[in-house]
Amino acid sequence: MSGYDENRGISKGSISKSIARAVRDGILTDSQASFLDQLISATSLFDYGKRKILSNLVLGCAEEPDSQRRYEKLQLLRKYLETLESCKGLVCDLNEVFELE
Repeated sequence: MSGYDENRGISKGSISKSIARAVRDGILTDSQASFLDQLISATSLFDYGKRKILSNLVLGCAEEPDSQRRYEKLQLLRKYLETLESCKGLVCDLNEVFELE
């Protein structure tokens, strides 16, 4: 598995670069970036459709400079993780790392 999302052309490497850029630009903290990197690494365990959705949600959070819109995207990410049985524990981690209510 190459880590490449055929529909959007997103590789795990390009997502990691976007996350690193978000840290440099002050959009994400180190702990938030670390969480998103770990989350994206876990996508290799999912089927293609789930990988695509999760990759796009993570990338959207990492690339959103507006804090209100990023919060909204994080809420979408949280709701999506809640639908995945294997990710239920990650929702608590997401809430803690991003201080979501």
